[in-house]
Amino acid sequence: MTTAQTAAISWGTTPSIRVYTANGGKITERCWDGQGWYTGAFNEPGDNASATCWLVGSTIHIRVYATSGSTTTEWCWDGSRWTKGAYTTT
Repeated sequence: MTTAQTAAISWGTTPSIRVYTANGGKITERCWDGQGWYTGAFNEPGDNASATCWLVGSTIHIRVYATSGSTTTEWCWDGSRWTKGAYTTT
């Protein structure tokens, strides 16, 4: 049996919701912005996910921490695209 692990964040009054699901070695994103669920752009390797977010003005900043084994990778959304962050587990 496969076990999926999830992390969720939200912001705003609509609200905007992001759910990150780790399943089968991949973390994917599902999104809600008030008009139905859709698949987001996030799709990275990982067995576990945690996430946080904050607003600066109207720009959302998202951090997803994807863990595989003893390695955690930070992924960053700062309003335009996903990039690998500076966080390290050492």
